[in-house]
Amino acid sequence: MRVALTKGRIDPEAEATFAGGLTRKPPYYFFSQIIRDLEPACLARGWDVDIVSVGKPTPQTLQVPDVLVNLITEPLVCRRALERLETIVRARSIPVLNGVEAIRRSARTELHAVMRRGNAVRAGAPLTTRFMGRRNDLETHIETAGHRWPVLLRPSGTHSSKGLTRVDDASGLRALGAMPSDLLVSDFVDFRSGDGLYRKLRMIWANATIFRRHVIASLEWNVTGKSRVDMVERPHTIIAEKEFLASGGELNERVAELFRIVGLDFGVIDFAVSDGGEITVFELNGTFQVSRSIPEKHKEDWGYLEANNSEIVDALVASIARRAA
Repeated sequence: MRVALTKGRIDPEAEATFAGGLTRKPPYYFFSQIIRDLEPACLARGWDVDIVSVGKPTPQTLQVPDVLVNLITEPLVCRRALERLETIVRARSIPVLNGVEAIRRSARTELHAVMRRGNAVRAGAPLTTRFMGRRNDLETHIETAGHRWPVLLRPSGTHSSKGLTRVDDASGLRALGAMPSDLLVSDFVDFRSGDGLYRKLRMIWANATIFRRHVIASLEWNVTGKSRVDMVERPHTIIAEKEFLASGGELNERVAELFRIVGLDFGVIDFAVSDGGEITVFELNGTFQVSRSIPEKHKEDWGYLEANNSEIVDALVASIARRAA
């Protein structure tokens, strides 16, 4: 069997967002880091694997695959690559995992409406809009787009907390320094639990199965891996996380339904659950990794977070085989 794994060239107008700190020259490509696990797993099955760089300026000679795994997972900055991929897939009737339309629905700017149209039960995503105008027009955009203060600002297409800023009101916005010219604006949702901690949950969806990944508890709203410092000082949060990882139940099915609404065959969701059981989706897309998610120096303390790595990769490989059939 032949499997194609795709990367997507970033739209030239979006390159500046991603070029900071890079020494190489464009073109730049966006793709899910799960490729690091997926390529060797497919090769281990004896399958042929082609890495396809969609939008590459030089010609590529490739055979038509039995299955194409779409790893171009950021529609806001890979619009042209996704359009090109869509044309190729339709022309050659190639079976695909994570079709282009599903990837488009997973954009941060789409999730709010997608959840509503899909009648997600007790779940939703904050209103998010894209701003590409003049800095002086940002305040007007926030107000006319229907946002409510406070809001979060982030560079479009990014999937980390780098550049993420909370702005509480218009005066705070005016006091900000330099900002990227391409921004996402999201309503801030106060997801603090009754005990005063903010909790961010992560799950992965593969082969119609939910895999639990973490529950980070933090004193700050911007919950990242560094927030685990707070958890060390509160051992009960680590115990609770381990219990969460070992359990299943209704929450798994609720999250699975969100993936079905968006239409992704595989992906990741970061979200919060209120004390009353309401789900707030921060992101739901195909951009994730499983191995090397924990720095080597922290493996002894946090290695349990990667205990289901092989199960996830096996599920992804099984979904490829199933799609080929």
